[in-house]
Amino acid sequence: MKKMIRQTCFGMVAMMGILMLAGCGSGNTGSSNTSQTTAAAEQKADAGNDVESGSPSIEKLTLVTTTSQVTGGPTQMLQEAITKAAEGNEMFEFTHYDNSTLFKSSEEFQALMDHDVDIAFLPTSYLYDNGALWCDMYSMTYLFDSPQQIAEFFDPYSETGKTFAQKVYDEFHFWPITSFDLSTRNVWLAKDKDVRTPDDLKGILCRVPNGASWVKMGQSIGVSATSLDSNEVYLGMQTGTIEAQENNMISSYANALQEVTKTIVLTGHQYNFNLVCVAGDVWDALNDAQKDELTRVIVEAVKENDAAVQAKEADILKECEERGIRIQTPDVEAFKTYAREFYLASEEAKDWDMDTYNTIISSGN
Repeated sequence: MKKMIRQTCFGMVAMMGILMLAGCGSGNTGSSNTSQTTAAAEQKADAGNDVESGSPSIEKLTLVTTTSQVTGGPTQMLQEAITKAAEGNEMFEFTHYDNSTLFKSSEEFQALMDHDVDIAFLPTSYLYDNGALWCDMYSMTYLFDSPQQIAEFFDPYSETGKTFAQKVYDEFHFWPITSFDLSTRNVWLAKDKDVRTPDDLKGILCRVPNGASWVKMGQSIGVSATSLDSNEVYLGMQTGTIEAQENNMISSYANALQEVTKTIVLTGHQYNFNLVCVAGDVWDALNDAQKDELTRVIVEAVKENDAAVQAKEADILKECEERGIRIQTPDVEAFKTYAREFYLASEEAKDWDMDTYNTIISSGN
């Protein structure tokens, strides 16, 4: 698949030129990664010369983004916001793919590492699963107390954001520009059940995303966690193969899980976020002006996206209640205490930056 994308791209570039591949929008079905490594490297020198000579002429780059999420999911919402933020931009335009058109969620990390895509939207759990043990902390439940706290921490202009990005770059050779909101993770049960504390979820077979850190996250709220691809969750809930699923509100709704859910437990165990990550070869080939402009575009898109996500989350919750789904508010403090004790007692906690952890916890609500 990856070789096919590269071969298709280079063939089209040779025949038509990079600009003929440009396109904005999502839901594309072609396998055309524009593979900017060579183009960006060539344009870096040209752009540098233009800046020195005072010329504003910089050839526009087309960057390809990918997500496994279905249309209407929070990452696809961000793709639309990026397109809007880049309207009329002289340096960048974007081609977006969603719904696993290019890569499944389990393939996105390696695709970015191999530069089979220019921009991917990755959870910190992928970093942990690929050897960055210190990132286990960022995947824990109840670390952050609000989406605003997350945005401030990963702000690309803040010291914490810069430090985090540089550490990821040094270890993986891609650049995480900033975080973006995916909406709040809660527990959706296929059968009605009273839930007040983690003890009430003991023995419940609950779907979590693929990866050891996700299984650990499920265990931290009391469930028996099992990994399952997102496109298998609906049938699993419908047939009883799984009894519950935990996910962010918008993704759950976009996958129509409200049709197979009897009760939603507002554990709020994670204000779900991903990182906007740029392939290292692309980032290295950009000059400072291009890096600043790409960061500006992404930050502008994220601000619009995050506001839309939080509004949509409230609308979805209201609609679910109107459908007859029981909305429960459990003892969140009991869940928070259980989860933090679970994580801090884990073997992985020895790799955490405890100064950063304590700063995050103390700055929360």
